[in-house]
Amino acid sequence: MRAVFLVLALLLSVPGDADAQRRETGFLFRTLALGDSTYRYQVYVPPEYTPRRRWPVILFLHGAGERGTDGLAQTQVGLPAAIRRGVERWPAIVVIPQARPEQSWTGEMERLALSALARTEREYHTDPARVYLTGLSMGGYGTWSIAARHPGRFAALLVVCGGVHPPAR
Repeated sequence: MRAVFLVLALLLSVPGDADAQRRETGFLFRTLALGDSTYRYQVYVPPEYTPRRRWPVILFLHGAGERGTDGLAQTQVGLPAAIRRGVERWPAIVVIPQARPEQSWTGEMERLALSALARTEREYHTDPARVYLTGLSMGGYGTWSIAARHPGRFAALLVVCGGVHPPAR
């Protein structure tokens, strides 16, 4: 009889389907190793996230003033700041990489942004038809640049105060 109670107690302590589906939400710190460097970035996951449906994903590229290595400054302006003012208006997963000082959204920083996006798409139940790219200022330039090198990757772009560097002739 004691063995029956022990088995029953063990079965009741195993997480059920609801627990297995529960995920951490909000602004989440992440790290990503590329080559010899480790980069900090954040992912915003809405409070109502569930893997039972596909979620849109937004890749947000910050401006020059938010460059750094803390993994935090890039969340203080633009889209992340708007999310904090009204989470109910942003039913999407948002990937928020941080460019290193003196870097722009080309080369290694482009690889960082796209790698963080790819990792997020693997980690969460996202909708590949609803992947968006946005950026402001330096991030706006990066948005045009990345989209030009990856045609068809993004459903839409939103550029704020960014331009295009014409190709060298």
